[in-house]
Amino acid sequence: MLALNLYSVKKSVGNALFMLFILILTLDPTSAILHMKDIFFVLLVGYNAVCFRPDYSKLPLIIAAFSVVVVAWVFATVQDVILDMDATIALVKSLTPMVLLLWIREYDLLQLARVPVVIASLLVVTLFWIITIVPATEGPIYFFFNTMGNDTIMMSWRSFLGIELFTMYYKSIVSFILIFAVFISVSFNPEKRNWRIILSMLIVLHAFVISGTRSTMLLPFFLFGMIAYREYKDARYFKYILYPLIFILGVAFVVLLFMLIMEKDESSNIIKYAHLYSYWELFREHPQYLLFGQGPGSAFYSSGFLRVTTVTEWTYIELIRYFGIFSLVIVYAFFRPLVRMWKDRGDNLSYALFWAYLAYLAIAGTNPLLLSSTGMLVLLIAYSYEEKLKRKERCIQSQY
Repeated sequence: MLALNLYSVKKSVGNALFMLFILILTLDPTSAILHMKDIFFVLLVGYNAVCFRPDYSKLPLIIAAFSVVVVAWVFATVQDVILDMDATIALVKSLTPMVLLLWIREYDLLQLARVPVVIASLLVVTLFWIITIVPATEGPIYFFFNTMGNDTIMMSWRSFLGIELFTMYYKSIVSFILIFAVFISVSFNPEKRNWRIILSMLIVLHAFVISGTRSTMLLPFFLFGMIAYREYKDARYFKYILYPLIFILGVAFVVLLFMLIMEKDESSNIIKYAHLYSYWELFREHPQYLLFGQGPGSAFYSSGFLRVTTVTEWTYIELIRYFGIFSLVIVYAFFRPLVRMWKDRGDNLSYALFWAYLAYLAIAGTNPLLLSSTGMLVLLIAYSYEEKLKRKERCIQSQY
């Protein structure tokens, strides 16, 4: 009994530390305001190392991820490629949260991340309405986040299909998607639905809608559609309404997305297309980079930025440029939880999380989101849920 109570205390403290760590990541993903991200990470790792037995089955994956960087660095050195050491160190640092996979089975991050996600969403929504109601506050708030906050919140007036909109993009917003999927899934369940869940879902939805990027604005509605289809597809009469409605909305969604992507005057589109041409030129001139990579922290000239750069928005192509064929290790680390979620897709939550996580990985392909603190947060949440599904499977098997 004493041992059980001691474990409960250790678990409670660990949950509190992990929740605070997630709160820091969501509120200050660049660590430019609070400067506490590294402190809480070291504290969390140290606490887990002392209090919990590590899951060594995750160790090969962690070692493989870091080995990819080392191997690519060696090949770059052999090829006399000049590396930006600051960018290389930043890349290695972005992978360090994977160390927490050793103790991820001890935590339910889907539960622990709910409050931090709602708090961060509420912050950006509150600032949005303050500026909307009192326009004079736009300047000071913009100045703060542009100079002191390292663009933690990016504010701008953007034009979409000729419509001018004021937007506020929170750098950690896309990492909220798995928690948002939980809120949607629970909202469709009459037995679990309550006003707190509905309110939380609406707050996070609001943060997505005002983000100002095509992917984050459309993503919540994609999830609503997928989950609504799952919930009502077998209804006796509703299918006669649902199927035509889904078809119409699906076509409208694809057409709108296509129009936004092909909007040539949109500056981000112009830059992205120019990046692709520069990648083509780089790999055409140096085909060996496809196999061995150019090296972590290496730079190349991009006509998108009209300068030499170490990073662009095409994440998966960037991984190939950095690591060559060895980038498959990192891609595998991110995509592995999808297999478990799809296997358990008969469960409504697993179904919702599968589509949310798949959508995140798709968005991460055209935004520098994967190898970042928020990208690692999404990875940890996905593996935490994978461990939960494993425990559920073992429990079922033990009953037989």
